[in-house]
Amino acid sequence: MRTLALLAALAVGARALISDHIDQSILVASQNSNKHTSDAEQDRVTSLPGAGDLDFELFAGQVMYITVDEDAERALFYTLAESSSPQPDKDPLVLFLNGGPGCSSIGGGFLSELGPFYPTPEGVSLVKNDYAWNQLANVVFLESPAFVGWSYSNTSEDAVVGDERTAKDTYEFLLRFLTRFPKYQDRPFWLAGESYAGHYLPNLSVEILDGLKNKKHDKDHLNFKGFLLGNPLTVPEIDSRGALRFWYTHGIISEDSYHGALENCDLTKHEPLKLFAEKAGAVADLDEETEEGTRFVRSNRKLSREIFDADHGIGSNGDDDRQKCEAYIIQAMDEMAGINIYDIYADVCLDEDQQINKKQFSISNNISGGGGGGDADGGAFLSFFLKQPPQPRYDPCISNEVEIYMNRPDVQMAFNANSSGHQQPGPWVTCTPRVEYSRKDVLTSMLPVYDQLLGSGLEFLVYSGDIDAIVPIIGTRRWIRKLGLEVEEKWRAWRSATGQVAGWMVKYSEGLTFASVRGAGHMVPYTQAERAFHMFSKWVHGKPL
Repeated sequence: MRTLALLAALAVGARALISDHIDQSILVASQNSNKHTSDAEQDRVTSLPGAGDLDFELFAGQVMYITVDEDAERALFYTLAESSSPQPDKDPLVLFLNGGPGCSSIGGGFLSELGPFYPTPEGVSLVKNDYAWNQLANVVFLESPAFVGWSYSNTSEDAVVGDERTAKDTYEFLLRFLTRFPKYQDRPFWLAGESYAGHYLPNLSVEILDGLKNKKHDKDHLNFKGFLLGNPLTVPEIDSRGALRFWYTHGIISEDSYHGALENCDLTKHEPLKLFAEKAGAVADLDEETEEGTRFVRSNRKLSREIFDADHGIGSNGDDDRQKCEAYIIQAMDEMAGINIYDIYADVCLDEDQQINKKQFSISNNISGGGGGGDADGGAFLSFFLKQPPQPRYDPCISNEVEIYMNRPDVQMAFNANSSGHQQPGPWVTCTPRVEYSRKDVLTSMLPVYDQLLGSGLEFLVYSGDIDAIVPIIGTRRWIRKLGLEVEEKWRAWRSATGQVAGWMVKYSEGLTFASVRGAGHMVPYTQAERAFHMFSKWVHGKPL
């Protein structure tokens, strides 16, 4: 990958730039870890509509946005849910990142998975999450890159972005966050995330290690421990093959589709799952005949040709292989019949006519495909599925409760959103079509990055919900095996606090542990909250699963 370039990307001058923002209030606050800086106090959230009294400290930044690039006027929005434990000043700091790329960690992590609340249907109020991670840690949820959620840039070209700048911006955010909240500078610090965070976290980890090595910040002020990473997109070809095998072995697609796709689709160049994803919302039209055939098949073929043409065909036979691959993909999509690919045993939302509710897949809202449009992406692996939030575990027919809640004026005021005078281009959305993410980066293997991280003294937990069909456990176990690590603790079951088997785990050399989470889908803290909470608690406190 481009890791060497990434390592050199931040100049030592970043430290000086940050120091320019340190005022007397920060110096005073640094003398007492229980106090907050004046900048932090401007970000304080005193209440959230529908939440009742808060039993923890909450901050959200737009009154004093954390700017990561003054020239481009690029700034990232965050929410900090401080620990509600009896001793919050002793609890670790965690930065959580959702994937996409282009999806909000506030809409995902904070309001859908591991945050303190869930919105009720129609976004009327909030209900408490009994397994919120901020009961154990101080958790930061970041909307990254720019144009995701309330993060913005006044330079339109910033919408075209890739892994390198995302890592640089997130690192810059982290440094400035620690300046705003200096009491966290010596806390144990963990990264956490899922999905396309399979790129975000390893790249950011390298950036942090480079900063420590080159004294871009005081080592004592960033006590970096490692990361927790769920169902991560890591090696596109391996993950794609794993997905196809998962679908076949779980009886979702036919043997003909499985072998046909494997034999005729070059998974290193473009990805059959892109074709599945782009037409997820068309399943409801399967029976609607037109003069040109079913709307589903017609639109699938058009889209397939566009994507194949963008890649100049595949294999030695060019057009012949392209047409065969396209045919098998369309056939397999028909066989899948619109199930919830994030959690294959969960029901989907049906409308009054017992048809799949097309809003569940809402292609028109998030059609960019991995954050990219046109040449910036052109068909990135899994990209569309990864940008679509899975259905809630408590109600498959909730249409989009997070977006309803986040677009309420009183909620935006409570979050300090839009109070800086920056004009948002449209409504808040969970996953934005504005980000044009580098297709090259999406297709890049992360194994060379792991080679730099393993053995560095950091600890890494990679975990997989075992009923996720979009980045399933099969591919993850396969790319971990390619790292060539020694097994230090053999495969065994691990149990949650209830005494039930929560999954299985294996510990490798050089700091890597892999764990499965039984009965969990793509968003593990959402679909198996108690098991995810127990796993998180054990990991950040240095205890074995």
